[in-house]
Amino acid sequence: MRVDLASSPFYDEFVSTLLSQSKDDQIDFAQVAFGPDGSIPGSIGGAKAPSAVIVLHEWWGVTPQVLAHAAVLAASGYRVLVPDLYRGELGMSTDEAQRLMRDLDFPAAVNEICHAAKYLKGEGARAVGVLGFNMGGALALAAAAKCAEVGCAVCCYGVNFGLFDPKELLGKPVQSHFGASDNMSGFSDLACARTLHITLHEAGHPCAEVFEYARGGHAFLNDDPAPFDSFEAREAKMGTPPFDKKEALVAWDRILGFFAQHLAGKAD
Repeated sequence: MRVDLASSPFYDEFVSTLLSQSKDDQIDFAQVAFGPDGSIPGSIGGAKAPSAVIVLHEWWGVTPQVLAHAAVLAASGYRVLVPDLYRGELGMSTDEAQRLMRDLDFPAAVNEICHAAKYLKGEGARAVGVLGFNMGGALALAAAAKCAEVGCAVCCYGVNFGLFDPKELLGKPVQSHFGASDNMSGFSDLACARTLHITLHEAGHPCAEVFEYARGGHAFLNDDPAPFDSFEAREAKMGTPPFDKKEALVAWDRILGFFAQHLAGKAD
């Protein structure tokens, strides 16, 4: 299936620009099942390549926005796998999303991400990284800590310190992104971001970047307010500022640079 970017004007333009630098003219994702018994569903896209990225969804589930994020990596030359940790369910309201995240078995989800990395290695990828958003950001750090097959991680606004020991991340390059106006206390606010930075460096981590974005709130990389009808409605409910294109471009430049250095470079 072709990734539908109709509701994501920023990503439609961004992915088109990336594709203009390659021989491809579109990004297609297909359904896939993996794991020991083939019971873990997901979407996979991009040509098979030496470098691969696992993209982890937000608390809403595998939405078009998550696939738009994944399309950026695929258009940049990576093989991309998006595990569906909710098994097809979507949160169409904050209450539903909260329920889905609350019911998720996080250690089991980390194990499924490890199987995703093994699947990509089985396809021929020599280096696998992980990129997560919101709930997926927290899982990205945990997966890097727990999965031998995951070589590096990018966390976008989400940390669960109970899922990993900072020392487990030694040897795994880590990059994190947080919005200054994020109001999710203890999960993705600035205090949490700074605690992550301090914790990793106190553990002796030599390569742990934590970036803050002055105009960014929670989920500042989303250019689609769904499941809300507008950014105004989202801000009224969640206190999240509207999308800022300049902040998004800076963040993506850092993310793609990180993977080029720590993932693509390892696969050469």
